[in-house]
Amino acid sequence: MPNNKRSHEENRRCVCILCFRKGDRPLTATLEALIECHVLPGFADHRGFLPLSICNSCRIKLMSQSSPAPTPLPPKMPYEQVIADLRCLPPLTRERPDCNCWVCHVGSSRANKNVAVYHPFMPDESAAGIATPLGRPPNKAPGPMEDSVVKRCETCSSPVARGLRHQCGQAAKLRYLDALSPYSREHVACGLLREKLGVATSSGSLATASLTSGTGGRPLQVQVAGTSTTEIASVQHSTMRAVKTALNLSTSQTLRAAQVIREASGSKKAVQSGLKEFLFAEGQSVAKFFTAEQRQFFRKQPNGQECVIERSVVFCRDVYAFLAHVSNSRGTAEMHQRVKLAIDGGGNSLKVCVSVTVDGRGCTSSAQFNRFMDSGVKKILILALVEDVKECYQNVSVLMSTIDISSINFTLACDFKLANIISGIQSHSSSHPCLYCEGRPPWEVPAQRRTLGSIRHLASEFQAAGGHQPLAKNFANCVQPPLLPGSDSAELLDVVPPPELHMMLGIVNRLLDALNASWGGNKAYEWAYEAGICRQQYHGGCLEGPACKKLLLKASELWSVLPPHLKLYATALQDFNAVREACFGQSLAADYSLYIARFQTTCRYLELSVTPKMHALFDHVPAFCGKYGKGLGSFSEQAVESAHSDFEATWQRYKRPLNHPQYSTCLLQSIINYNSFHI
Repeated sequence: MPNNKRSHEENRRCVCILCFRKGDRPLTATLEALIECHVLPGFADHRGFLPLSICNSCRIKLMSQSSPAPTPLPPKMPYEQVIADLRCLPPLTRERPDCNCWVCHVGSSRANKNVAVYHPFMPDESAAGIATPLGRPPNKAPGPMEDSVVKRCETCSSPVARGLRHQCGQAAKLRYLDALSPYSREHVACGLLREKLGVATSSGSLATASLTSGTGGRPLQVQVAGTSTTEIASVQHSTMRAVKTALNLSTSQTLRAAQVIREASGSKKAVQSGLKEFLFAEGQSVAKFFTAEQRQFFRKQPNGQECVIERSVVFCRDVYAFLAHVSNSRGTAEMHQRVKLAIDGGGNSLKVCVSVTVDGRGCTSSAQFNRFMDSGVKKILILALVEDVKECYQNVSVLMSTIDISSINFTLACDFKLANIISGIQSHSSSHPCLYCEGRPPWEVPAQRRTLGSIRHLASEFQAAGGHQPLAKNFANCVQPPLLPGSDSAELLDVVPPPELHMMLGIVNRLLDALNASWGGNKAYEWAYEAGICRQQYHGGCLEGPACKKLLLKASELWSVLPPHLKLYATALQDFNAVREACFGQSLAADYSLYIARFQTTCRYLELSVTPKMHALFDHVPAFCGKYGKGLGSFSEQAVESAHSDFEATWQRYKRPLNHPQYSTCLLQSIINYNSFHI
């Protein structure tokens, strides 16, 4: 940083008004009033010429003047003469751009604030102990040269005069160097080292200077120490990319963050150069795989009639090639990757997303230390998206037709509603609502498991019978062919693993609602609210994932406040929490089936009607976990639920109204940018 010389006004704010030494704090209104009263009447009239600072010692003495025992002030300066002197300062010109008055001399000196610096108004007794300042005294012309000039030898710099013995040699030179001041010796040593290091660098000796001592011994090796700029580790492009993805920053915000890092470190090399070009290139890395087209979708009008609407759809042209590009970019082996397809209609858009995860055998060394989990929201990728359409079979069919997923092996992650829609089965209010079997409430009789072939066959028979909705119960409520590719023998349980998040939501809210109805007076809801467990207002008011987990963890507290005849509800929550910990995570407990059976028994004692989600937990989760030996967390739909808000941050930077001429282009660019930074 440049060390610019202070101006006269800046130096006035660095000199004490009482002792004319260095000041360390500006004058306040209180201090100025005390100066008017005790030091210089009329100070305000001459304030534009006098010093405007005060040292701590003088401040304490000045403040004590209002006390019963005031401390004596320093000797009063001749302020009339000072004012007259400062009023007559010559103006600054091009030839004389700097002020050389005594105020600037004191204010710009490097002396300690407790050390007196010479000025023309200093008392004689104070000036006696001050060393003569370097250079010519201010306002004093140079005097004549003295006649007695000491002559020195040009070889050894020894004094040469009549009567002095002169031994010119190396010893005399060394004695002369020892007699120099420390500053002069450093000056000589610096010049010698610079010369030696220059010679060493030109000869390729890694900038090492060798100094020989006159007393013998090994030569002293001297190297240039690294500067602070070279010692700072440069933040790499990959790190800034991770910051952008983690915080959902725009490119401009990321560049601004890099600028802040450079300014804070004081080095332009604190962040790897070329960041702007890198971010723009990264943001378009998957552009060749995506396109946007207009497609027709269906919307139900208030009178119940369906109408056709056109919407822009962004989709992946070649899913297989895109997933191969993802595996190659992440450094993973395709043979060990697992593809999880996810569909959801939240966030005012219908999305088809994909997560690509691998086991330990398929990871390279670089992929194992990735900053984000491959199964998390920061690694989820959007394959197709359309805004402002309803979740129904026709719309999902149009969206799914834009992408070819027949060439990949995948499992589907979605909520129960969309799972039934995609499978061609009617909703959970139908006679045969289960996604995985053809059973019906109260689920007392074992039922045949659903396969893609059985649904296709029953849906074909239903359409042949006229396709009237009341007849659907005669065909296990299979009304449409499944939108999922696969052989007829493929069971739905293998294609669509049980969605653990929505099972937890449904079961926990079912228990809380039943407890509230039995307790009366909304006491259960009020207790949950006081415990910090808040219900959301949409979908009729229910607990979301974090609130459900919090209720399960506080079940023991709930048990202590419940009346005796309702304590079994708290026990049911505790039992379900044990189920969640046993098989809803990434790992699978050995005795998970016992926890499920115990929870089922508790629900039977409570005489709760078994919902389709509870039926899926009791009958199909044990079969699925036993077959694959994994917890449901490996197949969870939580990432796609979080993708709505995660993508919204990117979409807000591109967003246009639906009828805007650039809407389709902006939607395409937002998805390209989102996917590019999620690989």
